[in-house]
Amino acid sequence: MNIVCWLRIKKGFTLIEVLLVLSLFLLVVSFFTPFFLTVTTGYQVEKVTFQQVTMFYNHISQDIKLASDVKVEQGSLILRREEEKNIEIRLLPSGQVRRTSDGEGNVLLLEDVQTFSCRIQYQLLRCKVVIRNLDSFNKSFLLPHKYEWEGS
Repeated sequence: MNIVCWLRIKKGFTLIEVLLVLSLFLLVVSFFTPFFLTVTTGYQVEKVTFQQVTMFYNHISQDIKLASDVKVEQGSLILRREEEKNIEIRLLPSGQVRRTSDGEGNVLLLEDVQTFSCRIQYQLLRCKVVIRNLDSFNKSFLLPHKYEWEGS
């Protein structure tokens, strides 16, 4: 009779119940920790790397190879293709360099840019990008066609 009473008066949780509650708690905490850190510290953009700038210049190089005309304006580079589509690569006030084709399709090429400038000298297009942490990247491109005027 002592054994029957002891089985009915059991108090506490089984090991499986404790492990189940603990695993659910850890799962909830693991989901909310990144969310909480993002809310409290805000979204922080990583530093622009050399690879990102190299990819940016590779985009420009491919567009120049297909261009029939190149025009340089303040903070932008306009490339005209033979099928009469203008490709514009320009610096926005937000510090982003974006590429558009006939005013459509904003493609983000580079972020956190302080200045973006290009100039044409003889048959070379020289571009310079200054990132907000004051890193400067220069690149020269050989233009596929001869230009008679020098851009500023």
